[in-house]
Amino acid sequence: MKVIINADDFGLTPGVNEGIVRAMRYGVVTSTTWMANMPASAAALDLAGQHGISDIGQHLVLTCGRPVLPPGQVPSLVDDNGFFHRNLWRQGNEAEPGEVEREWRAQIARGRELGLVANHFDSHHHAHMLPRFAPVFIRLAAEAGVPVRLGDEPHRRQQPDRFMSYGELRRLAEEYRVKVPAMFASTFYGEGMTVEGLLGLVDEFLAAGQAAVEFMCHPAVVDEELLRISSYARPREMELAILTDSRLREQLIGRGCRLVGFGAFHSCSK
Repeated sequence: MKVIINADDFGLTPGVNEGIVRAMRYGVVTSTTWMANMPASAAALDLAGQHGISDIGQHLVLTCGRPVLPPGQVPSLVDDNGFFHRNLWRQGNEAEPGEVEREWRAQIARGRELGLVANHFDSHHHAHMLPRFAPVFIRLAAEAGVPVRLGDEPHRRQQPDRFMSYGELRRLAEEYRVKVPAMFASTFYGEGMTVEGLLGLVDEFLAAGQAAVEFMCHPAVVDEELLRISSYARPREMELAILTDSRLREQLIGRGCRLVGFGAFHSCSK
């Protein structure tokens, strides 16, 4: 089974950048996705270049920081202070898909300006699973010719009235001929954060005969900025410790898993 371990939020803060690079150089993280709109975004790509890290995708943002577009360009997406609505799930029906598309195009263009060649797309807080935004997300991926993370099915089951299902998103991706992994796992988070917990998830997917699985993770060195802006901060250091534990790599390889990034995605099962 091919295993993609993707670190979200590259560019969020300097500490997040440092943690992700450590997890990719010394651990089992094989891929990361980059946020275009945060103060540490440019530094993230500089750091990746210094360490020869190229398996980087685009983490499209609608729920953190400010838009890349100038003030006034996407009024339905921001609050009175010009920041993205953090409660997008409640604001989703008011947000204009046309504004979402313009902002996401601007984020993609920002990456290209900084030299990023994104090799896959996903989104911060799974915003692309909202029915009004999913077609925009899939169209942009089709234009770029990149694979995508489709969705967080456990998250969707908790709030079925707000999110598209994994199957619905997959059908939309197939319509646009956008490639997707066989399965996506979001449960390496909170209480699931142990070496044994992650290996247990791997064993479940192996037993089910999955050809390829992407695991989402959030390693970081916690800094003051992360503590200020994120409710999920201290546990990221726990993730970093687990993902750089030598036992994890040994156990994954011993199970016959092949650790790959999205650069090898063309060989993953649809």
